[in-house]
Amino acid sequence: MTDSATLRLIDTHTGELVEPDCPRCRDVDVEDVANLEAENRRLLRRVKKLERDRAREREDYPERQKVIEVIERWKRHTDHPRSNANSADRFDLVLARLREGYSWEDLELAIDGIGAFRYVVQGQRTRTGTTGQRHDRMGICCGSGEAIERFANLGHEARKELEIDAIHHRNGGPA
Repeated sequence: MTDSATLRLIDTHTGELVEPDCPRCRDVDVEDVANLEAENRRLLRRVKKLERDRAREREDYPERQKVIEVIERWKRHTDHPRSNANSADRFDLVLARLREGYSWEDLELAIDGIGAFRYVVQGQRTRTGTTGQRHDRMGICCGSGEAIERFANLGHEARKELEIDAIHHRNGGPA
């Protein structure tokens, strides 16, 4: 019978050996810990590689400029001029919805909808509200297919209102 190395806890302040209260902790094998650490390092390398591959995919995406234009539209319509149009999370939101079959027009309508109805007051989307009631992140309007559809409907409503206002203005009526 061989003695296997076991994990021992040392108090970093006093330098004294600490006996763990947990019987399972007393029986932890140092070799098992080393194997787990090696597996953790391997998985971290894999994650880093996947992140690099994903970043490269974003950079090489054939319609990258159109994705950036959609994000820029969100920035303009929601008055977020300092937001980063090249952020990976926003890019991935747009790309995910496109891959689900939503069109560029669907995305633009959703952005128009959240831009027109930025606030949530008493559980309802409104055009006005306080800073604390403002909910116009891109992840809200493009975070799911259901969100795209809901905000595209609001965008359609907002566009109709703009058309009506333009007609009234041209005809000399109330704007």
